[in-house]
Amino acid sequence: MPIESPAPATTATGIPTARNVDHFAYTVPDLDQAVGFFVDVLGAELLYTLGPVEDRDTDWMARQLAVHPRASTRIALLRFGPVTNLELFQYTAPGQRTDIPRAVDVGGHRLGWTSPISTPPSPTSASSRAYGSWASRSTPRPARPGATAGSG
Repeated sequence: MPIESPAPATTATGIPTARNVDHFAYTVPDLDQAVGFFVDVLGAELLYTLGPVEDRDTDWMARQLAVHPRASTRIALLRFGPVTNLELFQYTAPGQRTDIPRAVDVGGHRLGWTSPISTPPSPTSASSRAYGSWASRSTPRPARPGATAGSG
């Protein structure tokens, strides 16, 4: 049996100690509604909620979270499967904009997931209606065979 040479060393770029993405974060208009959607509809596990987080006397919020010094937030951390964490924030702050960006706007976003279900639930189902239009702006589509379908 031939002995294989180890793969050549590669030069790492980026943050030298970064090993993986720990979590993704979204600011939502209603934390309780968002947690309900991700737990009840998508099956996330709620790890914790926190807040209100605020500091009325210093600029801690600006230094730590890059928001207005008088901002206040409630936070929830959810987990999908063994390694995907989602952090949700509901802020109140002076001068806060509350319009939700469209996908083409700066700050626009999408969240995708895989499911073994071949026919996704209707976007007009009771669970979709209960959590509002911010939860889904397009019709769910089953993954087609190939790279985006996942394994299993």
